[in-house]
Amino acid sequence: MKRNLFCFVLITFLVGCAPVYQIPTRTSKLKGIPTIKISLGRLEKIEIKGNNISVKNDNATAKGISLKITTSSIQLDGKALNKIQLPFEVIADNDILELNGKKFRGSLIIYNKQSNFLVVNKVDMESYLKGVVPCELKTTEVEALKAQIIASRSFALHLIKPGAEYYDLTSGVEAQVYKGIEAEVDFIDKVIEETHGIVCTYNGETIQTQYSSNCGGRTANGKAPYLKSTPCQFCKSYPNYRWECSFSRASFFEKLGVQGNSFSVTKRDKSGRILEIQIPDASCIIKGEQVRAKLGLRSTFLEIKDNGDKIIINGKGYGHGIGLCQYGAVGMSKQGFDYKSILKHYYSGIKIEKIY
Repeated sequence: MKRNLFCFVLITFLVGCAPVYQIPTRTSKLKGIPTIKISLGRLEKIEIKGNNISVKNDNATAKGISLKITTSSIQLDGKALNKIQLPFEVIADNDILELNGKKFRGSLIIYNKQSNFLVVNKVDMESYLKGVVPCELKTTEVEALKAQIIASRSFALHLIKPGAEYYDLTSGVEAQVYKGIEAEVDFIDKVIEETHGIVCTYNGETIQTQYSSNCGGRTANGKAPYLKSTPCQFCKSYPNYRWECSFSRASFFEKLGVQGNSFSVTKRDKSGRILEIQIPDASCIIKGEQVRAKLGLRSTFLEIKDNGDKIIINGKGYGHGIGLCQYGAVGMSKQGFDYKSILKHYYSGIKIEKIY
């Protein structure tokens, strides 16, 4: 696979935002690199290739080069694999497996889910980050990358569930985007190595490091004491700092799923983001995140104006706005701030510590 920094030099482009979770605390010191299990989704057909792969469960092991799985058969190198039943784990000698044409580090665990198969990638945390960070933050700004890496490591560490039946987190935008080896970039791999085992802590515990693309000038309050709303002038010159869209009056209420003709914003949080709007005609209140989802908006940091035949929305930022502002991190890095200053700006009262 080719790893290429060229596209990163051409443009700084950030995507995705980590969601809000109620996550248990973790102790601040660990022995060795933790292992994480990521769901790669449910598949109807599976082909796994690798360098001398082993297929194993608690009872038996078989070795080969190519494994094919369908709802009607399991074949290893073209021969029926009858002595090993699902679920089983697939491992390669060089720790690299190809799943339906895409390469992943670590092992793959296959579960039978009746009409399809659940595929879980079991991999060490540092290898996981190599497949995450280039998807979440595309930039050549080293200090911003370090801040993102440490935030992503802390975020994932919180999601590790001892004794989890299947997996710790998914590979999509609902957690952190993870694409395995195809996402890896040599330059970013080296920055990950420079921050090996470093996380954000608060009162001795690794914190819930939420982040979003652009906070629009002020981050939102989170539930934890270190997730406080804070001003941010560093994302001002980046995409989605300010944006506007409009709807016809009929389309506005149709998308909200109500029959109405008027509305009012009845509740905002301390940062100014909408928490609730009221539709008097329909005698209902709609939560801010529902408004965002139903109208397809970039955030809840909004001013909604009734302009006769049109409803005009002036918006700020992209994402939930809690914690690290990714564009803000890039802006701070360009102004000479180091990763510790960046993280401490967005997460109040934290420490930056190496825990493994």
